[in-house]
Amino acid sequence: MGRREMFSPVGKSRRISRKRKIFSFLSFLAMSFTLLQAFPNQSFASPQSADAWTPVVSDLYYEFWYFDASAETGETLILGIAVIGNIEKDAKVRIDLIIYMADGKMVDATHILPFSDFSASKEIMDVTVGVNYARESPPFYEVYISNGTVSSYLLYEAEMPTWQDFAPPWLPYGNWVVILPRGSVSGWYSISGQRYSVVGVGYHDHIYMMFPDIDYYQGLPSVWLRVLGEGTTVVFGRSLLKSQVLAVFFEDDVYEVSNVNVEMGNNSFRVVGFGKNSVVYLELAFNRLDLLYIGKAWSGYKGLFSAYGIFSSKTFRSPLRGTGIAYFMDFPLYFSQRLPFSA
Repeated sequence: MGRREMFSPVGKSRRISRKRKIFSFLSFLAMSFTLLQAFPNQSFASPQSADAWTPVVSDLYYEFWYFDASAETGETLILGIAVIGNIEKDAKVRIDLIIYMADGKMVDATHILPFSDFSASKEIMDVTVGVNYARESPPFYEVYISNGTVSSYLLYEAEMPTWQDFAPPWLPYGNWVVILPRGSVSGWYSISGQRYSVVGVGYHDHIYMMFPDIDYYQGLPSVWLRVLGEGTTVVFGRSLLKSQVLAVFFEDDVYEVSNVNVEMGNNSFRVVGFGKNSVVYLELAFNRLDLLYIGKAWSGYKGLFSAYGIFSSKTFRSPLRGTGIAYFMDFPLYFSQRLPFSA
């Protein structure tokens, strides 16, 4: 299969017209105003655990417990529980279960459940949605997801400490916590009754914010990615209402970089970050890209990639190599440089 065929989910290349750029920019401003108008009347209680349920009553409420795993046998698994919308009116729960097989095939068992099936603790991560659940007993974390035909259970043991990207002071609600930058993973997945074991490494984070949604996914221009390497993890997040941050995790330390430049090229990202005492350079080459939704002003994608680069500080340098997962919105005004994806 040629490189171009591998990117067929994205569709043919498209030129971004001046009209679409103007429409995107106006949509961007309208969403910004809507979100800022929503904040003054919101309040929430700080939980004991950074992984606990942290709800707010708002039509823009979005909270997501995300898990992934890279198996030694070549599979990549994504599991998650996302609560979207007003929990006193019409909230829904998105249940994620995506398995990228070693042969390139994908099994997507993502489904939507009613909020009435949801229960959770505000003290620790103890989330249940029907038969699905996510629980913590640090340094152990477990998640089970099933749609009846496709199921997976994963048990994580943390190898790196939790890291928290605190919300800016002008943003009264929202946070992104990397609960488990890297951990050992064991468990299984099953498809139509056939069970396969999973042993490998994985990642888990927790985000709660005010976001409009599109088809039950975060509907604002944003970029999120993580890279798992040998003894390292790199995470990057950028969204409309939060300052961007890139963090590089080693076994005994973490380095944060806030001055980050992202270039979106042909089937690739280039990420360059500068901190007070450190520099990060990453090249990301996508080997799979899948469409999440098509919006009026932008579209959403998730993808798998390989990454290489370097981290450099005043005291040491380290190569950065690994595989990763990214979620991002194809938004023409959101990157420092944008080149349309090739056909």
